[in-house]
Formats: sequence, structure tokens, C-alpha cells
Amino acid sequence: MNATESHHKPEIVPARSSWLVWIIPLIALFIGAYLITKEFSNRGPVITITFQEGSGLEADKTKLISKGVVVGVVESIQLSENLKNVVVKARLQKSMGSLAKTETRMWIVRPVFDASGFHGMDTIMNGPYIEVEPGQGKSQRIFEGLNQRPRNSQESHAYILHTDRRITAQPGVPVIFRGIEVGNVDTVQLSEDSTEVLVGITIEEPYFRLIRKGTKFWDSGGVDMKVNLMGARIKTGSLESILTGAVEFATPPSAASTPVAHSGSHFRLHQKVDEKWLEWEASIELPLDPIQTDNRTLEETLSSNASLLESDS
Repeated sequence: MNATESHHKPEIVPARSSWLVWIIPLIALFIGAYLITKEFSNRGPVITITFQEGSGLEADKTKLISKGVVVGVVESIQLSENLKNVVVKARLQKSMGSLAKTETRMWIVRPVFDASGFHGMDTIMNGPYIEVEPGQGKSQRIFEGLNQRPRNSQESHAYILHTDRRITAQPGVPVIFRGIEVGNVDTVQLSEDSTEVLVGITIEEPYFRLIRKGTKFWDSGGVDMKVNLMGARIKTGSLESILTGAVEFATPPSAASTPVAHSGSHFRLHQKVDEKWLEWEASIELPLDPIQTDNRTLEETLSSNASLLESDS
């Protein structure tokens, strides 16, 4: 080997470790782990809600809302094992986990028109949502959803009405006494032997005191037309009863002194009203708060007006 060959002999140098190449992957891994940890730490409890039907509900889209604030979202929707109900699994926000209490009530909000006006109009564009009404009690994860928006009352009585055929009223429509809404229809279904239609109603406090053994109920929805040789006679109820249907009742004066019908009592629901029922004027006292008019009760105002009329005469 000569001097020239030894001068050009390559020199082997160990490769340097380029640690800069790993900085970006490590940063990305750290950020990903942080986001995953944050996501799981912010997740609230999963609750199960059973409804009779779930039309319009969508997984990962339908929201749970309480007092106008989003408190959760629906994660899955499926039929129950017996195929009779819809089972909804929803996740509450972590800060809203306290909503999962035994007395909390939930129902699906959809656009509806009843005697008190239009409700749920915002769902026309955004779809239905599940309203959550906070309640007290122990922690709970399984709930029975309500069929409709609940009425605000501390006490109510439920009754069952029997009729031979389907009525015009649907669940949620009002029960009316002398033009005043005092309750609502809860359910409409066939009897077990399929020979009758059973209508479940709720009468609120204090109006259930109007229900006595002789009380008569009738379907006041739709239009009643009678045609004979003398012409046609058309009878209609209120605008609300025409559009949505309604159930009305009257109590005879002879029943005013009888006991109040206990919750769960059964009555016949008549297809048409008997004219004499409209003439009944049973005197039944109700524990109502006095109406105030300029810091005076209605009775004081009427008494004052009566005195003025006497002095004028």
C-alpha cells in the first residue's frame, strides 16, 4: 500500500443522534393525551330514560335542557327488550350530575297547541329536545319519561273514563269545568278485553273537589250538527276544543253534599252533552285564594260596588 492510497482511505464516523426529530411527535402525543384526559374528566354520568315513543330524537344531536340551559346530550336510542318502549341513554355534563335525583322529571318537548296556546315552537327548526325539571331525592340513573309536559300542582286526583268508541281528545288536551281548565287527559287506550276505550284524566288541586258520584263527563270536541225538517242546528264548543278536543264535566246540585270521588274512581264518558247538565249549578266550596283588586279582595270590591248602587238608588 503506497502513501497515496493510505491518504485517501475513508474514515468511518458514528452517526449523530438527531433528537430534534422527536420533538414534534412528542408534543403531539402530549397534547393528545391531555385532550383525552380532559374529555374523560369532564364527562358526567350516563342516565337511562324510557319513553313510550321517541320520534324525532337523534343520537349525538338531541339535547337535554333545563331552564333553557343545555345540561346533556343523547348518546343512543333503542327499543326496549319487550319492544314496547324506547330506551334513551344520555350523558349529563359533569357539573349537572346533581340533576340525576329520584324526583327529577323529564319529557320530550315538541311543538303542540293546547288550550293555553302554542308550546315548543323552537323545536320546529331545531327538532325536539328533552326537558329536565330538577327534583330532590337520592341519586338515580334510571328514569321513566313523562308522556307530556307535567302540570304544576302539589296534589291531583286521577280518574278513569269509559266510552264505547274513540273520542276526539288526545293525551294532553284539557279537562274543562264551566270554561275553566281544571285538568288534562293523560292517556287514551283500549280496555284489556278491547270492548271499551279507557280515558285517563287528572284533575288538579283544588278542583278535584268538584268530582262527586253523580258527576257527568262528555266529549266536547268537534262540531255537533243536527238536521231535521225545521233546518240545521250546529253546536260547537270553544275554539280550543274544536281544534284539539276537550273533556268537560258537570256535577248535579243533589251531589254537592256527597263525598268527593276518590282518586281512581271510574265514570262513563258520554259522546254528547245532555242539555240539562249545562243547567246544573252545584254549590261546592273550593279553598281558593281571594282575588286581589287594588289591594282589596274581590268580595270587598263587590260589597263596595253594591253599597254604591244602593246609595244611588
